[in-house]
Parts: sequence; C-alpha cells; structure tokens
Amino acid sequence: MNKFNRAVETILIADGNATVVSDGATALSTTAGVTNLADGQLGVFDAGGWGTNSSYVAINAGDTIAESPAIIIAQGTPDSANPGVTTYAGQYKRGYERSHIIYGRNTTLVRAKAYITPRQSAWVIGADAANADAVATPLDETEYSVMVTLRGRRRDQQNSAKQREGHRFNFVTPSYTTDTTITNPLDHMIQNLVSNINKHSRIIPSSTGHLPFVAFAIRHEGSFSGTGAVTVASLDSLDGGVATGYGFSTDAETSASANNSAMGAAFAALVADSSNDVDTSTEVVPVDLTTAGTNASGANGIIIMALDEEITYDDRMPEVKVKLEVSKLAGFGLATGCYESSGVKEGGWSPRQIRLLYAETMGMRKYSQNRSVIPIVEIPDVDNYIDDTAIYDVYIIESTDVTSHPVGGENLHPQRCYIFVESGDTTTKNSLEAVLNPYFGSAGLPAVNI
Repeated sequence: MNKFNRAVETILIADGNATVVSDGATALSTTAGVTNLADGQLGVFDAGGWGTNSSYVAINAGDTIAESPAIIIAQGTPDSANPGVTTYAGQYKRGYERSHIIYGRNTTLVRAKAYITPRQSAWVIGADAANADAVATPLDETEYSVMVTLRGRRRDQQNSAKQREGHRFNFVTPSYTTDTTITNPLDHMIQNLVSNINKHSRIIPSSTGHLPFVAFAIRHEGSFSGTGAVTVASLDSLDGGVATGYGFSTDAETSASANNSAMGAAFAALVADSSNDVDTSTEVVPVDLTTAGTNASGANGIIIMALDEEITYDDRMPEVKVKLEVSKLAGFGLATGCYESSGVKEGGWSPRQIRLLYAETMGMRKYSQNRSVIPIVEIPDVDNYIDDTAIYDVYIIESTDVTSHPVGGENLHPQRCYIFVESGDTTTKNSLEAVLNPYFGSAGLPAVNI
C-alpha cells in the first residue's frame, strides 16, 4: 500500500461575492456546454450519483454523505457562458474549474484560515525624555553608532550560517559646547544618525542605498515643535499615510490594497508593545539637517523598520520579509532602551503567494502535455483568476482516492483543494460554509468558520 504520495492540489479562486450554488436542482452545465455558474461563482455538485442526488447537479445546503457520497466544488470562469475553441491551437475554453472528486468518508481534513496581515520587523531606540531608558543628551565630539543585522530566508542563504550580515552606522557629534547655533543637541544627533542610516536604505528617494530597512526619527511624547510631523496614530491604521520628510507612504511595501500594509501593521505593533514608549501620540518627525538641533521639542528616539526584499522577474521564493536585529554600539548609555517591538510576519494569503502556489501545482498540470502537437512554450499567468489588488481567506480540503489492485493491495492517492475567497466576500463565505459544514460534519469532521 502506497501511503506516501504527495497530494495533488487544485486551486479555485472565488470572485464577485456571489452565493454558492447549492439548490439541489442546478446542473453544472447544459447540453450545449454552457456552465451554469457566473464568472468566479462557486457551486457544490454531486459527483457520481451514488446517493439520492443526481450526478453533476448541485447538492442542497444541509445535504450529507448519505445524499452525495462524493462531491466536486466548481468555479465559474469568464468563458462559462461562451464555450468553444481558444486562440491557442488545440485547446478549448475552460467553462469551469473544479476540485478533485471529494469522497466524504475519505476526507481527512477541512480547514479554514482567515487572511493574515503581513508585518515588518521593527525596533525602537530611546524612550520618553523623563524615563531612565531615554537617550541621554549627547556628548561633545563623541561617536554614536548602531549595528543592524539582517536575518531571513534570503539573507541566511546568501551568508554563512556562522556569519550574519551586519551593517554599522554612526555619527560623530560636533562640539555642542562651542557651537551655539545648536540649541537641542539630542535632536541634532538623532536626525543626523537617522540620515546616515537612510543613506543606505533602498526606499529613500534621495539615497543610492540598497539595504532593506529604513530609519525614522521620532519624538516619543509627540508635540514636535517643528513642522511636518505625523503621529503614529495616522500610520498604524493599516490605511497608510505619508511619513513627511522621507518621501514614501507606509503602504509603499504592498502592491495590494491599503488594508495590506505591512509597515502599518508594524506601527500598530509598536504601539501595542508595553515595553517601549511608542504610543498613538508619538510622532515621526521629518529629517531636515538644515534645522536639526534648533527644535525646542525635537527628535528623541529612532525606529528602525525592515522592508521587503526586492524580487526578481521570475522569483519563486515566497518569503520576502527581513528580520532585523538592532544593537547599540558606541555613545549610547547602557540604560538606553533598544526594543524589538514588532516581530516579522510573512502573512497570507497575498496574490503573489497564491500565484507561486498555483505555478508549482495546478498551473503545471492545467494544459495538455502533448508536446508533439503543442510546442514547449510556457504561457505566463494562464487563466488563474487571481486579483492582484485583493487579499484572500482560504478553505483547504484534503481527502484520499483509493484504488484497489488484485496484486499489491490498495493505492492511496491524496488530494488537496484550496478555495480562495476574497476577505470581504462574506456572502460567498457564509453560503460556502452552509454547504460544507453539514456535509463534512456527517463524516465526523469539525465545522469551519471564518
């Protein structure tokens, strides 16, 4: 008996927030080949007619494995109402996509997972001015430096396991005692150190750097006396906001909707962490070296936040996040706070993650492999229905197809179906759960809910 085959995956992408077809009457397709599903609409259909339901007719919400021992889940396509030949020689339009045949009694797992917001790694240096872990007034002609070490799958593969990639940044203060134009030495040192760090950041428009992180000068207590400051409350809502003086939005790291801001999630984590003094009144202040040191209520802390790694044209590594490790070196006192207040999260599922999964699984099997007729040409992004501006929840169904042989016993063929539904499509999710939960519940599996 073969127990160790990898599951064969199929992927369905729901769209349009349509009700799942489960009325006990609708056939999957007509005799003319027209599919009875709208583009992106899901339907659950009997497969085989071994129970009381008819084969390839929608089951009723509430039906069990007694009515339909086997089912399929289908998804409408743009060609559902218009069957025929495609522009590719020898291929027909796909009126629907479908799961494997799911045998209720052989189903081993039904799982639902809500979208997980990605989050950047971020550290905080300093605290409110009155606290012991605040950055002290800088000394004359003294070096202040920090080390930023980079971790993550891509960085760890590029570097030796015994030698992590680290970058040291510093600023040497002038003589504040003799330079009377500088009235706030702490503001001057913080802004200059942040400026030196950002010369190596790939996201600052004025820099020529390439490193995947950025530094923010902040005033922990808020009420920055200069102009252009933005409160963290305006940056942690996951709706973005421009960090004045840095030249980019906090949504700059996402190609999807504003609700997918990994930087916004990091700011929210900074506020939530009680070990630091970042709160909703904390302000990100602009770095302006022409006025640095003249603000009565100036910058008194630093946030260092990771950025996504840059990806190549044909990049098949799903991990893009960077884990930072920040340490104080010269200048800063032992008591000065240095806190990792936002842990990194890759998140899921983003359109890119789904595309990579698709390319490695269903996308490889979707079209005929008859290369004697069809040349070996990879058709990029063929009909996979993934919306690059959406974020997705997922339902996962795993079951086994068993075949018996006179010699050798049984062969087990594990199957897995991913059903991706846009996070805001509550009608689709509620109606899908209304069909799946009674059906798989009759096989002894727990209900799923998002």
